[in-house]
Amino acid sequence: MKKKLIVILCICFLLSGCFDQKGKNENNTGNQTGTSISIDKSIYYGYSLLDEDEQKIYSDLYQCLYYLNDRVELEVKTIDELSRMYKLILADHPELFYISYSYEYIERDSSIVFIPKYNYSSSQVDKIRKQIDEKVNIMNTELQNYSDQIDQMKYIYDYIIKSVVYEQNSKTDQNIISVFLEGKSVCAGYARAFQYMMHQNGLFAHLVTGDAKEDLVGGNGIVTHAWNMVKYNDDYYYIDPTWGDIEGDYEHTCDAYFMMTSDEMLEMYTPDNAYELTKKGEYSYFGDRLVLLETYDESQIVSAIKKSVLMGHHYTEVKCSSDELYNMMKTKLQSSSFGYELLVKANVWSDSARFVTRDALRVIELYY
Repeated sequence: MKKKLIVILCICFLLSGCFDQKGKNENNTGNQTGTSISIDKSIYYGYSLLDEDEQKIYSDLYQCLYYLNDRVELEVKTIDELSRMYKLILADHPELFYISYSYEYIERDSSIVFIPKYNYSSSQVDKIRKQIDEKVNIMNTELQNYSDQIDQMKYIYDYIIKSVVYEQNSKTDQNIISVFLEGKSVCAGYARAFQYMMHQNGLFAHLVTGDAKEDLVGGNGIVTHAWNMVKYNDDYYYIDPTWGDIEGDYEHTCDAYFMMTSDEMLEMYTPDNAYELTKKGEYSYFGDRLVLLETYDESQIVSAIKKSVLMGHHYTEVKCSSDELYNMMKTKLQSSSFGYELLVKANVWSDSARFVTRDALRVIELYY
């Protein structure tokens, strides 16, 4: 047996606005065991990318982490292979809120001994798991009132946005504790909480990480970010509950970031882990539930505003089906009294009225 020096690997996976610092590790060295855990590749995207041998390694590693074991010997030949497997598990399993982003290992002739690092003791994990389950089970019960998958995903999206305040520099803002138990988080917490509730209800959801164009949220350059990939009607779409959480004077849930296509997603983000392209893009949430303008129709916009008012909203979101239509609408709003005229016709004009344009999504928001 060939034994090498134990080395700590630090995985760059911290996201907030999306930055944070690694917290202090409190290692648990208990040797807990449990029944074998079945992993459903229809729900866990990273696992589905692996061949049969790799899935066995992934399962062994996941079981070690789930039961807070102090080590596991894996049939991997390289550190790169181990690192890849660990990153896939981090992206697949938001329920592992207690693991560190660093670990140790020992290389042997034909295997590697993986030595995890935990941020909580076994008893602390059991207590937190129970607290999260109690909270989430209430939502899961409510979710059973919806039979349509779109309604289920929208319920989860709305719940997270309405129950969480965006706040950086919390010790737990990279995991689901920050969302379900503290009500304040950053993009990593939002996205992992969305993924956790999806998995709890047997729905596919993947954590996507990478860079976002900061100018889309009022800054310059790029910012690290996290969002979600979902599957609907055998096609892939993207959801970003963080950017959907509009705070401040015009606080609301922005539906522009619900069920985006991969083309729209790639206009705003550069993923650094695996993702899928939207194949057909036949589904549009705006076309199904809100307003998708195929042609310029002022009466359709006014009708949408009135409908929003009846729902108790102080805003209306409209999506344009083409760049040409969107640019024409945007120009009219910027260079004339078009917005004023629309709101007057809908009887909702006020001195605080304004509009916001989201170019990558061809969405216009009217506030009143």
